[in-house]
Amino acid sequence: MDSSSRQMFEELRTSIIPWAKAGLLRLVLARPPFQGADQRTLSVRAEPLLEKPEHYPLAVNPDRWPQLGLHACRYPCFGCVLDGETDISFGITQETVKREKTSTFAAAIAVAPMGARTLFLIPPGVPYSDASRPHWQRPDADAARARVLWITILPMGAMCHMSRTQGRLHLETAPILIRSPQLAVITHFLFLVVRKLALESEVVTSSLLTLLLSISEDKLRGHIATAHPTAVARDAVKLPGELENVNYRMPHEGNPVVIERACEYIQTNLIDAALSLPSIAHHSYISANQLERLFRSQLQTSVMKYVTERRLEEAKSLLTSTDISVQEVALLCGYPHRTHFSRLFAQHIGVSPRKFRERERVTISAKPRAARKIG
Repeated sequence: MDSSSRQMFEELRTSIIPWAKAGLLRLVLARPPFQGADQRTLSVRAEPLLEKPEHYPLAVNPDRWPQLGLHACRYPCFGCVLDGETDISFGITQETVKREKTSTFAAAIAVAPMGARTLFLIPPGVPYSDASRPHWQRPDADAARARVLWITILPMGAMCHMSRTQGRLHLETAPILIRSPQLAVITHFLFLVVRKLALESEVVTSSLLTLLLSISEDKLRGHIATAHPTAVARDAVKLPGELENVNYRMPHEGNPVVIERACEYIQTNLIDAALSLPSIAHHSYISANQLERLFRSQLQTSVMKYVTERRLEEAKSLLTSTDISVQEVALLCGYPHRTHFSRLFAQHIGVSPRKFRERERVTISAKPRAARKIG
């Protein structure tokens, strides 16, 4: 487990989950009228309601307003302030005002001050602060200090990372992927009950605890790797007073630990379109040529063929178990272009992604009928 994974696991285990159990977490729903937010400290930036964003259809955060430092995620997100204070900006669009039937907010951005032990829930499509600047809207920028754990719920699990603001400096660790499809189901239920009940209700607290425990439950213990080839370099950037020595062990070339580590890194980074033989070898502490020879001798395939096999297996699982579009499946499996993904899928599986989904659902729906007929 790398230092980022260990730190996130410890924060969940020793801080966030105990806070939730003791009822010490303050919950905020990041959507007008900002249920749970302190309306006395909530401020509004006097700008017109958000217009059309820059749109990147294949990104996890497809809608962006770079001039305002905002972006919106296609999936639900959580942020938990671990210590210090932070100011999170939430964008308000004309569509939001119409949907929520509120005239309270006539400007584009609401700024919500968040103290320690605050957990904010961000529904899909709600604009919020990106990582382009410190999360601080107060005059004294040098006083900014906060640590936040961020969790984005994906169809196959959760992407987690930490951010830290100190003065004018804002840093984020590389994200890690926790593979656990049930998290999306729990989160969907949580947002449903939040919309209908008060944030402090026992049902909401129970749902939240289930979610947090599911995330921490052995997911961060042994199956986590950084999700980007530059993660080691990024994680090495430390704030003052946090420098530490990290010693890396170089396993012997013939050790099966090398193969295991490489396969684990591949499986947790399928979403990364830049996944390559050099990056996999780098995180396996071995040269690219040595890793390629190991894969061919022990797994009878090349490294990148193995990556393709795992991506297509992931795609099959998502097509069968979720209703997300083929384009989203392609993105989550590391293919930024749907046409290339569909062509590759048909080449290896024999049918297009759409026809595969239709065929599998017919097969699944037919099984109970067949069982009843036999009985």
